[in-house]
Amino acid sequence: MKKITFIVALFIAISVQAQEYLGTWSFESVDRSAIQEEGADEAALEKKIKMVSNMFSSLRMTFEKDGTYTMSFMGQEETKSYTANENILVLDKGEKLEILTPSKARLSSGDMVLLLQKGDLSVEKSYTYLTEESYETKKIDLKDLIGKWKVEEVRVKDGVEGAEMQEMIALMITFNFITDTDMAFGAMGMETVKKYAVDLETNVLTDKDAKSGVEKSTYTIKELNKEHMIVSHNKEGTLLYLVRE
Repeated sequence: MKKITFIVALFIAISVQAQEYLGTWSFESVDRSAIQEEGADEAALEKKIKMVSNMFSSLRMTFEKDGTYTMSFMGQEETKSYTANENILVLDKGEKLEILTPSKARLSSGDMVLLLQKGDLSVEKSYTYLTEESYETKKIDLKDLIGKWKVEEVRVKDGVEGAEMQEMIALMITFNFITDTDMAFGAMGMETVKKYAVDLETNVLTDKDAKSGVEKSTYTIKELNKEHMIVSHNKEGTLLYLVRE
């Protein structure tokens, strides 16, 4: 009788442990130990961690008893299948979720290793350069504008749906101010030649498509010097921090 009771108790304990992964898991942080490189520049590493953390901040994974899970990421939702092997869940495309404790798990996807927390929780984004939610418009010298600029950091307004996707796309933007009237706007590897002008009273950048002739005032230059530039999207309020390429 004691033996049967022990077996039943053991079975219940194993079953409870096996069910710990059910429910919702949210992104908590990047596993630093997985990306720490000997001799790596500490400042560059911190910048990379912040960028990756902001990108994955909306990640949610909800596991069901029927062997399916729903992943929410960058405003998109997908339902996929998983298999459980003790404390390891084998996910789609070979990804693995290791349950470390009832409240913490480690997600491995290729070279990326993330730590997740149990529950539908949020983490606060952090930034290296764009530490303010908005910036005053400062007087600029247009001579400092000439040259090619690339986006180093993006800050989308809080609460914007699909913010992480917007940030990732905006990181591929470039501005090449060729002369004081000609520029090339680059996005995802493609460039469009435009005419441009900057209103020195407001710092609003107006560009004119060379082919269609359509004028747009999409950005305002908030700060500009020889090393960096901060621009704000006039409609969405998205901030871009750019450096010379």
